Amino acid sequence: MRIALIQTDVFPTLEETFSQISKLVEETPSGLYLLTEVFSTGFCFSLPDIAHKNSGDDVVDRLQVICVEKNCCFIGGILVEENGKYYNRVVIVDKRGLIATYDKYHLYRLGCEDSLVNGSKRVIFKYQGIRMLIVICYDLRFPAFIRYSETNDYDIIINPINYGEKVFQIADHFAAARALENSAWIFCTNRIGKDGLGITYKGKSFVYNHLGIKVAEAGEKCEAISVNFHKKEVEEYRRKIGFGENFDKFNFEKEFETVVVE
Repeated sequence: MRIALIQTDVFPTLEETFSQISKLVEETPSGLYLLTEVFSTGFCFSLPDIAHKNSGDDVVDRLQVICVEKNCCFIGGILVEENGKYYNRVVIVDKRGLIATYDKYHLYRLGCEDSLVNGSKRVIFKYQGIRMLIVICYDLRFPAFIRYSETNDYDIIINPINYGEKVFQIADHFAAARALENSAWIFCTNRIGKDGLGITYKGKSFVYNHLGIKVAEAGEKCEAISVNFHKKEVEEYRRKIGFGENFDKFNFEKEFETVVVE
């Protein structure tokens, strides 16, 4: 499967944002497109001013239009308001519309996320035979949550992020570690520009393979990069090394519920 990472700035209107996304989609043919964390709004101090109402239908509808035209799928992060509560959410959309959502489990309490509600479940999305664990940005810091197991089995990790230039290297190190620990590919899509909190982002979206080797990295501008993922390579490597046979027998299942969608 060819997977594309789309990194953009956040524009004042959805029309401008989707104009940029559509342009990059045209330039980078793919079956699956990954957008950044809160790609439609970025972060700011006033969530009521930017969070999408109605579960983000305005964003989902626009993504669905592209999916119908290109026969593809999108995974990206938005801020939503539901019943007076706010969530940092990943939406998964294809030509049918909204397939599934994942609400960020680990919220970063030093930013505006202290007023968000955290999610309660892990989500694995199965698409064209590939199992993808969906996490968001700060979730990457928590290896127990991401840990591969019989009930949390996946091939790749999808991680939309908003890591500013001053802390970006942290994300890079964590991503390499999670890829190695779980013998899985990891895709991290980061934004560019400056958000409402005054944080500057320089993109550099990247992909690590199951060996912890960086196989793709974007620059510091609006652009899309893509890679071919071959599930068979991961499966063969895991068999070769006896992946999982020497895992410590921790039991996380009472704390983490995993939902599989396709």
